Amino acid sequence: MASPVGQSSGDFLESQRRIHALYMGMRATGQPYAPDAFTQVNPVNVSVHVSARLENVTMRGVLGGSVAFTRPDAGNGCVGGPPAGFDPRARVLGLFIADALGAPFENLPGVASGQASYYTDGGTYAVSLYETFDLVTGDPIEYVTGDEVWSSKNGLITNVEDDDNIYDIKTPVGIVKVAPTPDNPFMVFCLRL
Repeated sequence: MASPVGQSSGDFLESQRRIHALYMGMRATGQPYAPDAFTQVNPVNVSVHVSARLENVTMRGVLGGSVAFTRPDAGNGCVGGPPAGFDPRARVLGLFIADALGAPFENLPGVASGQASYYTDGGTYAVSLYETFDLVTGDPIEYVTGDEVWSSKNGLITNVEDDDNIYDIKTPVGIVKVAPTPDNPFMVFCLRL
């Protein structure tokens, strides 16, 4: 797969284009953001062995291409990134379509409405936001076609399947179709939610 086309700045890292819908599943909207969806730091829970894909990301709040969670700690029906620490009631819902805070001088639907938008229930997506290191050991992660991927404790995609790396151990996010390479940082996977 060639790199996605289109206009972007910061190698698609400081823009809404961290996720590309190749074959769209369902889109969910109308659920309120958890209050920290606009203020969380990135990474959320584990600040050692930070993903190289977050290296130049300074924006706060949930990011387009990161994993959307139920947030019962924030109220009935709320959606956000992974809660700080651990809440066993928080479950994976899908992938955020755009950054909660939007982009300056553009449309800011999340800020204006307070409503989350995320992909769920199938589809194939290319994302440039995923874990690049094991959160515990710091070992580099290699993705290959066929890997099952999960949500990390920081709300990014990972293939390291253990309690120290993944947030929701009951819910796999998808299956890798095209692994990222040094020439193409996008991972393509089928959403399995």
